[in-house]
Amino acid sequence: MYCLKASLQLCGILLVLFVLAAAFGCHTCNDIAPGAIPQPNGTYACRWVHAEKARADQDKFVIYQYEWSADVTKLTSSGQQHVVQIAQGLCQVPFPVVIEPSSDNRLDESRRAVVLQALASSGKPVTPDRVILARPEAEGLYGQEATGTARRLFSTQTGGQGAGAGSLGGGATLGGGQGGMSGSAIGGAGTSGGIGGGTGSY
Repeated sequence: MYCLKASLQLCGILLVLFVLAAAFGCHTCNDIAPGAIPQPNGTYACRWVHAEKARADQDKFVIYQYEWSADVTKLTSSGQQHVVQIAQGLCQVPFPVVIEPSSDNRLDESRRAVVLQALASSGKPVTPDRVILARPEAEGLYGQEATGTARRLFSTQTGGQGAGAGSLGGGATLGGGQGGMSGSAIGGAGTSGGIGGGTGSY
């Protein structure tokens, strides 16, 4: 008797579901409009990360002014090593090799010829139009920005940045770290507007 009653209840539930499906329709994946289902978490945030990484990778193929020696048409040792690294990666990216220009057009063309020759000597010759003269997209830092960047770099290496009484000039500059370098090591007594003689340690 109990089994019969349970069977009737189940049949009733199935009948109700059938009526609802017939009334409102049975939807499949093909019935769902494109874009109705949201993308997985992190989809759009990851796009920003990938875009930033692509911009950073592009800057690896830029030869800056400081990579040229006192003989203005000769690369420094680090510049030569950079060109070797560029040659190894050129076949994997669509980026051009960018040479930061000077104010002398003749000098810029000479440097461009030097880079083309260096790439050819490394066994990775490229077409001349792959090496261009252009301003890099990455911009340099002003002095104040460089100071803050260096401070953050030191703080990550020494266990954190403490609250100081001052950053430029004679005051407690960096604290809270476990390193043994005192503030006086950064510039000694200091001069007006310089980095000097802090009492804090980091």
